[in-house]
Amino acid sequence: MLFLISFLRIGGFCNVDDYIYFTSIGEVNLSDGKIYRFRDGSKNFEYIDISGILVDPKGFKKQRNYFFIADLNGIWKLSLSNMSLTKLIDIKDFPSSVGLLLDIVLDKDGVFYVSDVFSDMVYKFNSSGNIKPAFSIRRPAGMAVDENGRIYIITFTSPASIYVYENDSVRLLLRSNLIRSGYGLTINGNKLYATGLLSDNVVEIDIENLTEREIYRTKSHPTSVFYYSGKLYVAFSDEEGFEIIELQH
Repeated sequence: MLFLISFLRIGGFCNVDDYIYFTSIGEVNLSDGKIYRFRDGSKNFEYIDISGILVDPKGFKKQRNYFFIADLNGIWKLSLSNMSLTKLIDIKDFPSSVGLLLDIVLDKDGVFYVSDVFSDMVYKFNSSGNIKPAFSIRRPAGMAVDENGRIYIITFTSPASIYVYENDSVRLLLRSNLIRSGYGLTINGNKLYATGLLSDNVVEIDIENLTEREIYRTKSHPTSVFYYSGKLYVAFSDEEGFEIIELQH
């Protein structure tokens, strides 16, 4: 089953309980970033009234009672108890020059990782704002973490590559034959789901046997992808809204 929901240009997705939250980047480089949520299976969106200003919020992740959000000007911390927004790490406080912060994931030890797609760097940081380089690969974009704590990264290259990071080491897992300009990445069990911004597709990658197959051709250039409860939520770079794709297995 396929749905098209015309609403807002999406930066990233995150789930909390039975709600799916998403960031809206609005107009690029303007201070009009927002956060919305909806219940799984519903088309009724709820605007989250936050105290603070976001510019182009993209990836975000929940830890305890906070959202940690990647934006153009740094990493923000949003309290879910009073919806107050505070700057955790300013862009000038990164260890090196920042290009574009894209995605955030959280490992099993409570350490965050944020990809900087245009500086070829993935950083790691904690909830106190301490940040340092984790590893460097060319054009890191979307990331996903499996149940064992391994971090998977797709590259914004053509063809796209999938890397895996574990035990402080990064290695190439797969160079895709199907994905051009890899952008979004999400995981369910031993399956990764990736979007190709320029190949206009969603690709399923089997981690165990390292095979890939295209499962959907998108109508536009797909960006973020998020797996939740048997469905994929796919956003686009040049159109408002997102598609919901029910997986058939």
